[in-house]
Amino acid sequence: MMDDFFFSLLLAGISVGAVYALIALGLNLTFWTTKTMNFGQGSLMMLCAMLTVFLSSQGLAMALAVFGSLLVVAVFGVFIERWTVRPALQASGGSMGWVVSTLGFGIFLQGVAAKYFGSQAVAFPDVVFTAQDFVTVFGQYVSLQYLVVLAVAVALILALELFVRKTVWGQAVHAVSLDPELALVQGIPVRRLVLGSFMLSSALAGVAGVLIAQIGGTVDPAFGFDLVLLGFVAAVLGGMGSSMGALAGGLLVVGCLIALVRKRLLDPRRLARAAMEKATREALKAAGERAAAHDGAATRGQVAVRHGTALHGARTVDGIRVLGRRGHADAARTHRRSAQTVPGDPAHDGARAHRDVTQHV
Repeated sequence: MMDDFFFSLLLAGISVGAVYALIALGLNLTFWTTKTMNFGQGSLMMLCAMLTVFLSSQGLAMALAVFGSLLVVAVFGVFIERWTVRPALQASGGSMGWVVSTLGFGIFLQGVAAKYFGSQAVAFPDVVFTAQDFVTVFGQYVSLQYLVVLAVAVALILALELFVRKTVWGQAVHAVSLDPELALVQGIPVRRLVLGSFMLSSALAGVAGVLIAQIGGTVDPAFGFDLVLLGFVAAVLGGMGSSMGALAGGLLVVGCLIALVRKRLLDPRRLARAAMEKATREALKAAGERAAAHDGAATRGQVAVRHGTALHGARTVDGIRVLGRRGHADAARTHRRSAQTVPGDPAHDGARAHRDVTQHV
């Protein structure tokens, strides 16, 4: 029978990998039309998820909250193209200035979200199913949330691929990706297609943010930055500009690789064995420290008994240790007690030391 832990990790890796593929597809959309990518998509994912939380907390239905959040991030896509990507392309003459501008806009959105929504993580509401909803697949319990995330992500990727291949607008996008100047001469509205690609890319980022937040359960202003990096990895591995390549890169490479790494790092038996070894080392170290402290205390006690009282109140005269008035009194008391001691006893040894010192006076 397949290990339950590995099966659950594999399903989680594939589901999250589908979301990475969705992010990669959003990056591909802008790459088709402008040969650029919006690296601020992670902040758009965060913004869509946090707006969904805010709108749903105001009493709006969950479906309307998600739809309204997607509209907002789609409008932000237009802003990104108009004020960050286009000026960078016109001013830099084809260099990579748009990378810095899109990243800077993403950091700006994070700051705005932290100011108005707070910097702490907030709980994300259940959109379709809760974390306690499961089905049985081949005798294994499978979370319905992971299945919904996988189904929605794959369905959107396949639908967009059919749109590009089978519709007139899809063919126009393909023409713009090959030669935008020739497409403009042929009467294709290149500017509208570019704006549409940024809007659709931002909307896909919003969908990915909602899906990931549904699995994770929380969202914060830093949410999404590492996800867009993994989406970029999936796009590169699958081939820039390829929808099916992005799906393969997200599902098979990034998602499954993360599942295997977590299997290695989070294996319960391995973690339990490591915890036992750590506890054993700490116990042995603590026992050694206690034994060393006990031995040190015993040694200091013996030294104090033998020398501490005899030298109390002493001073040095011509290199000879001489007792003072208080020292003589202590020596006398020790001398009287020495009569009741036997050789080898610490008190007897201390009294003999007093007598030896007193003879120097």
